Amino acid sequence: MKTTVLSVMKNLAIGIAFAGTLSAQTTADFENFNLKYWDGSAKPSGVSFQSGSAQFRNYFNPSFGGYWSDGWAYSQVKDSVTGDYTNIYGAKTGGAYSRMNYAVGKDGAILVLTDSSASDTVRGAYITNGTYPYTSIKNGDGFGKKFGGTTGNDPDWFKLTIKAYSSGLLGTDSVEFYLADYRFSDNTKDYIVKNWTWIDLTKLGKADSLLFSLSSSDVGLYGMNTPGFFCMDNLQTKKNTSTFDELMWYWNGMYQPMGTDFKSGNVDFPNDYETAFGGYWLSGWSYSAVKDSVTPDYTNLYASRTGSGYNGSDNYAIGTQGSIARIQGPDAGKAVDGFYISNTTYDYFTMLNGYFVAKKFGGVSGNDPDWFKLTVKKYLGGVLGTDSVEFYLADFRFTDNSKDYIVKDWKWVGLTSLGNADSLLFTLSSSDNDIVYGMNTPAYFAMDNLTTGSITTSIDNSLVDQKSLFLYPVPAKDVLYINSGKAVFNQYEIYDMKGARIDGMKNSSINSINIESLASGIYVLVLRNENELVQQKFVKQ
Repeated sequence: MKTTVLSVMKNLAIGIAFAGTLSAQTTADFENFNLKYWDGSAKPSGVSFQSGSAQFRNYFNPSFGGYWSDGWAYSQVKDSVTGDYTNIYGAKTGGAYSRMNYAVGKDGAILVLTDSSASDTVRGAYITNGTYPYTSIKNGDGFGKKFGGTTGNDPDWFKLTIKAYSSGLLGTDSVEFYLADYRFSDNTKDYIVKNWTWIDLTKLGKADSLLFSLSSSDVGLYGMNTPGFFCMDNLQTKKNTSTFDELMWYWNGMYQPMGTDFKSGNVDFPNDYETAFGGYWLSGWSYSAVKDSVTPDYTNLYASRTGSGYNGSDNYAIGTQGSIARIQGPDAGKAVDGFYISNTTYDYFTMLNGYFVAKKFGGVSGNDPDWFKLTVKKYLGGVLGTDSVEFYLADFRFTDNSKDYIVKDWKWVGLTSLGNADSLLFTLSSSDNDIVYGMNTPAYFAMDNLTTGSITTSIDNSLVDQKSLFLYPVPAKDVLYINSGKAVFNQYEIYDMKGARIDGMKNSSINSINIESLASGIYVLVLRNENELVQQKFVKQ
């Protein structure tokens, strides 16, 4: 029997509640994965990445646990505050010049021009300091001095020098850019670059490669004391621009053999990556930090339509047909609180406009009763449960077409109705199917903040005096009042008929809830404290 969060609450209105011992909740928010920069650690030493008409050489040394030893990395780190070596991939600007990604270069970094841009003139690039060098120059650290010294009069400087190679020969001309300059007699003119600044490189003439060198007035026994990093974005050749935004910001198993998994919170997410035919993501889960909410086709299947993780976070998961999440540790065998869900960009625009074999939802007239649905079931002890929670990622079945929708925001899906679980099964279905090949709608969804470890369910009326739990008035219009007898609850959640959490709050004691903003209908109120949980229907007028 298929059920929603609310349909399993049929008996709760007459006094039966799920109750048990609450434990600390654990959330799989996927923020434990490093998707904020790429420094070569996922590939062997001596590789490169391509953006626009330029190839950026990268060297990653696997010794001593591995470290970025030379060349280039690319990044979308937004940390403009942390000013030490733990933040070598952060730009002082707090982000890229144009969109998401930018490059981080080290002293001696080389880029090679490719295709028709080779042996042509490079127009220029945007340059700024990294957060680490900026802070070191401004305040000093264990190695680098505070520029200007104690008096502020020391003539310190930090400089980037760019030269061009042509046919293997290093040119004599150069372009110099001071990332910091304290040589002015008037100290008010001293500066450290903290914005993206355009550097014109046409002076260098025709080039097939560029060499970037750093130098500083602060030099010690082992060379330059100033951290040897800088940031670059939008390198422009005559043909195109290296924005770095097409570079990968997701993990789909390609750097590991088929049949791996990743863990976030107390949940394992299996991943299957097939190495044949050049390699492709076969099934299971990927995790992502892609922020592309615009590109509408299969090239963008790792992006959430929201443009980020839940509540603006960086990382989230992408699930596909038949994905299983395995709950581990102390949370295994307990009820799962729920998770946030949204469509991927690929799915959203496929349903909105149609794509290839997939139809436009609603059809030409807009009246076709199309739908796209996620169904969640639980396993416990190897046995698949019969109940399920269903969530419509798109629904065009309304007689009033103005109510038709395709989800494009993060929506909460409550799972406590499934009871105790050690695994979750996620399946997708659609009204748009091919008789031979199955579902035409792309079989993907985005997930964030899967929260486990909430409750071990059992029917135990001794924990809450059900007779004394009373919600009024019936129906309620503006305020729902709660009489729970001796029990004191400090948290509530409200779920709608589709199982989506639409409101919630923690407080010292909950005796009433303002429901004025709710649409008319039937809802479920969930009340919690450290030891108890009770759920009951109410009607909003």
